[in-house]
Amino acid sequence: MEPVSRVALNLRDVAPTDIRRGDALVTPGAWPTTGIVGIQRTTGVAYTELPEQLTVHVGTASVPARLRPFGADHARLVLDRQLPLVLGDRLVLRDPGSRSVMGGARILDADPRPCGVAVTEPTGHSAWQGWIPPVTCWGR
Repeated sequence: MEPVSRVALNLRDVAPTDIRRGDALVTPGAWPTTGIVGIQRTTGVAYTELPEQLTVHVGTASVPARLRPFGADHARLVLDRQLPLVLGDRLVLRDPGSRSVMGGARILDADPRPCGVAVTEPTGHSAWQGWIPPVTCWGR
Protein backbone atom coordinates (compact mmCIF):
# COMPACT_ATOMS: atom_id res chain seq x y z
CA MET A 1 0.00 0.00 0.00
CA GLU A 2 1.29 3.49 -0.89
CA PRO A 3 0.92 6.67 1.24
CA VAL A 4 -2.43 8.45 0.85
CA SER A 5 -4.08 5.22 -0.31
CA ARG A 6 -7.71 4.72 0.65
CA VAL A 7 -8.48 1.45 2.39
CA ALA A 8 -11.42 -0.19 4.10
CA LEU A 9 -11.09 -2.07 7.38
CA ASN A 10 -13.31 -4.47 9.21
CA LEU A 11 -12.80 -3.57 12.89
CA ARG A 12 -14.24 -6.46 14.85
CA ASP A 13 -15.62 -5.76 18.31
CA VAL A 14 -15.32 -1.99 17.83
CA ALA A 15 -18.53 -0.01 18.23
CA PRO A 16 -19.16 2.81 15.72
CA THR A 17 -19.28 5.23 18.68
CA ASP A 18 -15.70 4.26 19.66
CA ILE A 19 -14.17 5.73 16.50
CA ARG A 20 -14.62 8.98 14.61
CA ARG A 21 -13.39 10.71 11.48
CA GLY A 22 -9.71 11.53 11.77
CA ASP A 23 -8.82 8.71 14.17
CA ALA A 24 -5.52 7.07 13.29
CA LEU A 25 -5.13 3.32 13.19
CA VAL A 26 -1.77 2.67 14.85
CA THR A 27 -0.12 -0.18 16.73
CA PRO A 28 -0.57 0.50 20.47
CA GLY A 29 2.62 1.93 21.95
CA ALA A 30 4.38 2.15 18.56
CA TRP A 31 3.46 5.77 17.82
CA PRO A 32 3.65 8.70 20.27
CA THR A 33 0.50 10.71 20.91
CA THR A 34 0.34 14.22 22.28
CA GLY A 35 -2.22 16.81 23.30
CA ILE A 36 0.20 19.75 23.51
CA VAL A 37 2.49 20.92 20.70
CA GLY A 38 4.85 23.80 19.99
CA ILE A 39 4.29 25.24 16.52
CA GLN A 40 5.85 27.66 14.03
CA ARG A 41 3.77 29.72 11.59
CA THR A 42 4.40 28.80 7.95
CA THR A 43 1.63 30.89 6.35
CA GLY A 44 -1.19 33.16 7.35
CA VAL A 45 -2.02 35.58 10.15
CA ALA A 46 0.44 36.33 12.99
CA TYR A 47 -0.34 34.26 16.08
CA THR A 48 -0.69 37.42 18.13
CA GLU A 49 -3.71 38.35 15.96
CA LEU A 50 -5.53 35.00 16.21
CA PRO A 51 -8.34 34.07 18.61
CA GLU A 52 -7.46 31.80 21.54
CA GLN A 53 -9.90 29.09 20.43
CA LEU A 54 -9.09 27.50 17.06
CA THR A 55 -9.83 24.37 15.09
CA VAL A 56 -6.74 22.38 14.08
CA HIS A 57 -6.84 20.21 10.96
CA VAL A 58 -4.22 17.52 10.48
CA GLY A 59 -4.80 14.65 8.08
CA THR A 60 -8.53 13.98 8.27
CA ALA A 61 -8.76 15.01 11.94
CA SER A 62 -10.46 18.23 12.99
CA VAL A 63 -9.78 19.07 16.65
CA PRO A 64 -10.64 22.11 18.80
CA ALA A 65 -7.57 23.68 20.41
CA ARG A 66 -6.37 26.61 22.52
CA LEU A 67 -3.59 28.83 21.16
CA ARG A 68 -0.97 30.49 23.36
CA PRO A 69 1.22 32.79 21.21
CA PHE A 70 4.89 33.30 22.07
CA GLY A 71 5.10 36.03 19.42
CA ALA A 72 3.97 36.41 15.82
CA ASP A 73 5.55 33.16 14.58
CA HIS A 74 5.64 30.70 17.51
CA ALA A 75 2.96 29.32 19.79
CA ARG A 76 1.78 26.42 21.91
CA LEU A 77 -1.41 24.54 21.04
CA VAL A 78 -3.37 22.55 23.61
CA LEU A 79 -5.54 20.08 21.72
CA ASP A 80 -8.89 18.78 22.98
CA ARG A 81 -7.72 15.21 22.33
CA GLN A 82 -4.47 13.35 21.84
CA LEU A 83 -3.22 12.85 18.28
CA PRO A 84 -0.27 10.88 16.85
CA LEU A 85 1.85 13.92 15.93
CA VAL A 86 5.60 14.18 15.46
CA LEU A 87 8.23 16.82 14.76
CA GLY A 88 7.70 18.41 11.34
CA ASP A 89 4.02 17.50 10.90
CA ARG A 90 1.97 20.22 9.19
CA LEU A 91 -1.29 21.68 10.52
CA VAL A 92 -4.02 23.98 9.21
CA LEU A 93 -5.49 26.48 11.69
CA ARG A 94 -9.08 27.67 11.29
CA ASP A 95 -11.28 30.11 13.15
CA PRO A 96 -14.20 27.98 14.38
CA GLY A 97 -16.60 30.95 14.30
CA SER A 98 -16.05 32.13 10.75
CA ARG A 99 -14.62 28.83 9.47
CA SER A 100 -11.90 30.88 7.76
CA VAL A 101 -8.44 29.40 7.26
CA MET A 102 -6.11 31.45 9.47
CA GLY A 103 -2.89 29.84 8.30
CA GLY A 104 -0.55 26.88 8.30
CA ALA A 105 1.86 25.66 10.94
CA ARG A 106 4.68 23.17 11.42
CA ILE A 107 5.23 21.25 14.64
CA LEU A 108 8.50 22.25 16.28
CA ASP A 109 7.92 20.35 19.51
CA ALA A 110 5.63 17.33 19.86
CA ASP A 111 6.49 16.83 23.53
CA PRO A 112 6.94 20.29 25.08
CA ARG A 113 8.27 20.71 28.57
CA PRO A 114 6.52 22.99 31.03
CA CYS A 115 7.24 26.65 30.30
CA GLY A 116 10.22 27.98 32.22
CA VAL A 117 12.06 24.63 32.34
CA ALA A 118 15.38 24.72 30.51
CA VAL A 119 15.89 22.21 27.71
CA THR A 120 19.28 20.62 28.28
CA GLU A 121 19.13 17.35 26.36
CA PRO A 122 17.58 16.69 22.95
CA THR A 123 14.52 14.44 23.06
CA GLY A 124 14.12 13.85 19.34
CA HIS A 125 10.65 15.38 19.54
CA SER A 126 11.75 19.03 19.42
CA ALA A 127 13.39 21.53 17.07
CA TRP A 128 13.39 24.20 19.85
CA GLN A 129 16.43 22.83 21.67
CA GLY A 130 17.53 25.32 24.33
CA TRP A 131 14.79 27.87 23.61
CA ILE A 132 12.01 28.50 26.14
CA PRO A 133 9.19 30.92 25.39
CA PRO A 134 9.62 34.12 27.47
CA VAL A 135 6.05 34.06 28.82
CA THR A 136 3.98 32.13 31.30
CA CYS A 137 1.94 29.47 29.55
CA TRP A 138 -0.58 26.81 30.33
CA GLY A 139 -0.72 23.19 29.40
CA ARG A 140 1.96 21.11 31.02
